[in-house]
Amino acid sequence: MLKKGRKHEKYTLETLRALLLGAVVVVQPAALTLRAEDTNTVELIKQLQKRIDDLEHKVEVLESGKGPGGEANDAKAKEHIEALDQKVKILEREKELEQEASEAKAATAPKISIGGTVLI
Repeated sequence: MLKKGRKHEKYTLETLRALLLGAVVVVQPAALTLRAEDTNTVELIKQLQKRIDDLEHKVEVLESGKGPGGEANDAKAKEHIEALDQKVKILEREKELEQEASEAKAATAPKISIGGTVLI
């Protein structure tokens, strides 16, 4: 009877070892996968944080009204406004001259009158 007990004990230990080995084989890749996912998650978080920092910097630049080369853009805008203002002044002066010429021409044009009515 002692032999049977040891055989049974040996069988149980072998089964227990096999189960333990199977559990290690199954759990080990899962643990490595979780670590790899954690690494990927950490890398993704770092990338997202950098993107957030870049966007915050862009917002600050836009809110301050000065972008890279903002002063150059301001100078160009002022120059463009001055050029347009000059063109408007020229057009206004040309219109004044045309109006004066039209008035002068009307003053020297012959007038025809019938009775009390003046016809041009």
